[in-house]
Amino acid sequence: MGLLDGWPFRSREEIERKNREFNDRVIPLGEAQKERVMELLGELKPAGSRNDKKELLFAYLVAKDRYIQKGKGDEGSAAMAAEMKKLRYLSDEEQLIIKTLVKYDSELINIDYYPTADKIRAAINFAK
Repeated sequence: MGLLDGWPFRSREEIERKNREFNDRVIPLGEAQKERVMELLGELKPAGSRNDKKELLFAYLVAKDRYIQKGKGDEGSAAMAAEMKKLRYLSDEEQLIIKTLVKYDSELINIDYYPTADKIRAAINFAK
């Protein structure tokens, strides 16, 4: 048995395949969806937040991946909330923004129907 037997080396093809699977699952509408999410996170970012759009985008991607993997319902919401609690750099308000955006975003099939910042704010205020 060699020193590196079982080491999780991956080929370039396997890494590219896993990245494609992730993108298809989390950002199925492509680069336009990712850009729109970045814009919304910048608009919705609470005053005084120390996180930039990229940190919020990372949290969004993690949350959405967990939400989709667990089935988009109550189980997905619970899994997403548990995953976001691990991201200690997020405030409660930032978590609420991301959760709301993930739920809206998960049901879209066309980038033209992407929610506006006002629609997300209204949904957050309704949930409070």
